[in-house]
Amino acid sequence: MVATFIAIAFVDRLGRRPLLFAGLIGMGLALLVMAACFRYLEQPTTATAPPSHSPSDAGVILLVAMVVFIASFAFSLGPVVWTVINEIYPAAVRGRGVAIATAANWGAAWLVTRFFLTLVDAIGQSATFVLFAVVCAITYVFVWRRLPETRGRTLEQIQQMWVDRDPAQAR
Repeated sequence: MVATFIAIAFVDRLGRRPLLFAGLIGMGLALLVMAACFRYLEQPTTATAPPSHSPSDAGVILLVAMVVFIASFAFSLGPVVWTVINEIYPAAVRGRGVAIATAANWGAAWLVTRFFLTLVDAIGQSATFVLFAVVCAITYVFVWRRLPETRGRTLEQIQQMWVDRDPAQAR
């Protein structure tokens, strides 16, 4: 919850893109650490080793990585997406655009929730988290190449920015 306040405090100071970049890097690295921990934990143990009731190093690292992932999401992709989708659409289609983007966001969340365990059963825990890290990398490239910074701009300036980027819209 504290990380969400970071987004509230810094979204207009630092900008949308820097928060998204930092969050995606944190999320991606945390997912890779989780994948490595699951890979380690999936290794068979020797039958002669006594059972341990204390947390393993991999288990503690896994927990820390999960907290880093949640915090990274909470200050970036979680709240910043809602700011961006309300800024990037031209006034003439803003209502529909926000509705479609919101539906797509909730639809993607439903897909992840619905098929997570199916994916884990199909490819394993480690590979599932690597796949999610790859999605973070793809999202990073998308934000870097396609999402303009909107900090400090009015909705009219943002709309004009899209027209300036795409000469076909100016016709």
